[in-house]
Amino acid sequence: MTSLPFSALETFRPTQTDALTDNTRSTADRTTSAVRRREVSSMSRALALSWAIGLGLLAGSIAGTLVPATTNGQELRHVLGLTLVFVPAVYVMVRRRWTYWTATNGYLRFAVYLLSFMITAGVLMVLSVVAFGTSGPIASAVTFLAAAVAFSITAWLTFYGGADRLWAELIDRIDIE
Repeated sequence: MTSLPFSALETFRPTQTDALTDNTRSTADRTTSAVRRREVSSMSRALALSWAIGLGLLAGSIAGTLVPATTNGQELRHVLGLTLVFVPAVYVMVRRRWTYWTATNGYLRFAVYLLSFMITAGVLMVLSVVAFGTSGPIASAVTFLAAAVAFSITAWLTFYGGADRLWAELIDRIDIE
């Protein structure tokens, strides 16, 4: 078996002698990229489920640990309960909004999801604790409501164009061309 030189493994860079084959290559590149786009735009349930589990578990863990708890077991119940609510909700949103989700880099959507949830959950839950305290049924109910509102805001920002609208508004207000 012969070994290939390292340069053969590098990406092809056309030169002047390759001018005759450029049209053929660009057609092949377009076909290949169209196939890749079709693969990305067709969603599998496994891919949607992996996003849902990851994002739902992340949101449930963040919100569940922010809800005041007196014991470790109570905190674990908060995390598991919120995760069991958030995972199916994220799955439904990912399935319904798949073309929107894949229109932008998935890691950028993840960053929007993470940052928006951390900020909204932190602010709303701290406000609920300051207003209603850390113990009692009313304080717990209001804190869980704050987690639900934070998740709703995050869903709007991530899946329903909220971040794009806020970005466009920011660009308009600071007058960037």
